[in-house]
Amino acid sequence: MGIQISLLNVRRSILINASPRRVWQEFGSFACISAWFGRGHQLHAFEPKLGGHVEMSVEIGGERRHYGGSVVVFDEAGQI
Repeated sequence: MGIQISLLNVRRSILINASPRRVWQEFGSFACISAWFGRGHQLHAFEPKLGGHVEMSVEIGGERRHYGGSVVVFDEAGQI
């Protein structure tokens, strides 16, 4: 694909026993994606589209650290 990933990146995966349409519902809204990240992380901004803005924070050692970036891959082709 030719995508450059920086040294600081978030890569997360999960197996969901559901149809592609149902899986994409989990990535199509701020509320769903926020819940998906779970404890410790806080989602501040999420635009579910290619090039969309993402802003998050996480608490590490009693300090909240903020990070963000752009959505570099968002392919709903599997949505049937």
